[in-house]
Amino acid sequence: MSRSRIRTIPSNIPKTGKFHLVVKEKDVKAGIKKKYGLVVNKDEALVPKAVGSVSKFNSNGKFILLKDRPKEERYIRTIQWSWKQWGSSEIQTSFRDIYKECYQRDYILPPSFMISLMKIDEEDFYCLGPLEYDKKNEESIIHAINLFLEIFDGFQISINGSLLKTKLKSVSWKMLPAGEYPFEEMEKYLKTIIGTSPRIMPVITDRQKFLLDLKPRELIFGQGGFSNYMAYNFDSFVILESIKIDNAMYVFKENWKEVSKLTKKEIIQGKLVFKRIVHTIGWKDKVRKILGIK
Repeated sequence: MSRSRIRTIPSNIPKTGKFHLVVKEKDVKAGIKKKYGLVVNKDEALVPKAVGSVSKFNSNGKFILLKDRPKEERYIRTIQWSWKQWGSSEIQTSFRDIYKECYQRDYILPPSFMISLMKIDEEDFYCLGPLEYDKKNEESIIHAINLFLEIFDGFQISINGSLLKTKLKSVSWKMLPAGEYPFEEMEKYLKTIIGTSPRIMPVITDRQKFLLDLKPRELIFGQGGFSNYMAYNFDSFVILESIKIDNAMYVFKENWKEVSKLTKKEIIQGKLVFKRIVHTIGWKDKVRKILGIK
């Protein structure tokens, strides 16, 4: 399972005092509760089931490969080994340990953040915390937030039993003015993402160059879970173009602020989408027509 993540501390995270990450219990679908084992009673806390990459790390920890060091022989598994004795039809069975030459590795202990229930204004909320910001524990808080994003796709913040009136959505974008970002620089960026395949790279760069030549007001690079997208903000439309060769283009009438709040699921399901354009013959003419360009 893979969802959008954050890489830096969001601006709405309190920099002083303790706080909790919370989400209203009744808003969480039964399927999510079952998948992550979120059966929590009052005064109990649990580590959610290891389902996606963040919750797996939270529960199990992870290994970091040390590729700059010599490989070592390491035990992999034990298998049952059967054979016939020479000159006999009798089958012999034994167990055999399998070893392989592997990279050395360091083990990072699981954070083991737990989720519990909290009452806020007489309603039940799933919560994680208390947390307290410190420059030294930024990585820990980022992990806690990503755990909530993986499970619940959003969260609110509670301080002293009260909700802050802000909510984080798992979307991350980097905005660049089109006039200050020549195509040559974009091409370098694309190569770092999709490589230099002679079958794929020319197709993707042609699509992006076409949109850039239409003079968008803003150019926005997707980050995190949206790293496969680039957004072009025109006066009346926003175009979301994928850098994956088989993905469609999405056109929105809404302003960029509204589009940026959408999750991938909401985009795919068509929420706020004005047009979905597949890159078949004539797709460029369709874009020009929408933008009123001859």
